[in-house]
Amino acid sequence: MMTSFRNGTQLISFLICIVMTCFSQMSSSQITNENWDFANSQRWIGDSAEGLVDYCQEKSYRWSAPFIGFDINKDDADDFMIAVSCYQGEANSEDKHNLKVRAAWKMYCSNEASHYDCTQELFGSTAIETTAVPSDIGLGRDGGGNPYVHVTEKPRDLNGDGYPEFWYAVNRDDSRQGFDTEDPADQLLLESYCGPESENQQWNWDCTRKSIQTMLVSQSDGTYDIAV
Repeated sequence: MMTSFRNGTQLISFLICIVMTCFSQMSSSQITNENWDFANSQRWIGDSAEGLVDYCQEKSYRWSAPFIGFDINKDDADDFMIAVSCYQGEANSEDKHNLKVRAAWKMYCSNEASHYDCTQELFGSTAIETTAVPSDIGLGRDGGGNPYVHVTEKPRDLNGDGYPEFWYAVNRDDSRQGFDTEDPADQLLLESYCGPESENQQWNWDCTRKSIQTMLVSQSDGTYDIAV
């Protein structure tokens, strides 16, 4: 069968169709790749990660891509950290709200040919709560937020103890609706979320956009602290 093409676009489309047809006729067990075992791939269910954290039972998200490019246990195999964000409540997508977002990041260390959850041994807790603040902190200063992993630099040793530090941007830009400080209805909401507006808050009264920035700092024994 002979097919004629008037331009390069038609040819490219035709070739894409052929490739897609070939892949659709192959089972996952027939696809091989040196970096990914398609035949033995599995779902990573929440019960083994965020499901273990009491404040993440509902409304939790594995946020963006994991942190990679470091070796905490110095066995010449990469470790990785995954960022989990847990919303403390529920709101309609069109509502203006200030739902708190608590972090529950997880660290996974290499162990021969696999990885295991090493969060407890490194941080002394089942989750790394990078956005945590005391429960009695002043109104409007409770922070929260999600990491901008795509602008995070590769972890590296900053204090000279041989272990990598982690620094990142935390932001509450998570699609929540903004507030108009000139709108009386929004002013009432902001006052309930952030407290009364003061004279020096003309441009930053809206606490629903604020995040407390933290950093994961290593200790000489290989454990970590969350520094504010």
